[in-house]
Amino acid sequence: MLNTLRANRVTLLLPLLAIAITFAVTVPLLLIAHANPFAAFYSFLIEPFTSRLSFTEVLVKTAPLLLTGLAVAVAFSSGFYNIGAEGQLLAGAVFAAWLGPLVKDVPGVVVIPLMLAGGALAGALWVLVPAQTGSN
Repeated sequence: MLNTLRANRVTLLLPLLAIAITFAVTVPLLLIAHANPFAAFYSFLIEPFTSRLSFTEVLVKTAPLLLTGLAVAVAFSSGFYNIGAEGQLLAGAVFAAWLGPLVKDVPGVVVIPLMLAGGALAGALWVLVPAQTGSN
């Protein structure tokens, strides 16, 4: 039981320690750059949550990163190393962006799933050669 309490305490303290170290490293760099650390931290940590538009932008930027991280986690948990997740994301995004205007006369209910499927296929094709050769 005592080991469990220590493990829980360490689990809680490690992220807090990482945040403290990040601030400790960042503040001198901001001061060297003649920037106000409080204004910088406000812009980075508080301002994105002050309006609906800025919060939506946070979600728009976060979703691809979370999905890419999830893809890597699934690969790692099944015993595979996927070091090309960023390339897969970009290949899928480029293909979906290319495909969208080609089917502009098709209803959106059909186009969006088609773009998602096309992006997934492009991402899968991007990793096909390394997966077949075992180089990834």
